Amino acid sequence: MKIKQVLSSIGALVGVYGIASIVLYVLGYPMRLLAWVDQWGLYTGWLIRIALVIAGTVLYIYGRNPE
Repeated sequence: MKIKQVLSSIGALVGVYGIASIVLYVLGYPMRLLAWVDQWGLYTGWLIRIALVIAGTVLYIYGRNPE
């Protein structure tokens, strides 16, 4: 497996996890793995969730580009 394929897979997982975290938080079911981010405040928690989505998207797109 090439490194770009691995980056694409990791990016997809991180992006989906970030989106799932946002949706579940809005519905009132925060994910246990990201529960610690809300201890720093509401805005910091949202910033980390959004950063997960953005980082996952960037990795996914970078990994999908042909050489």
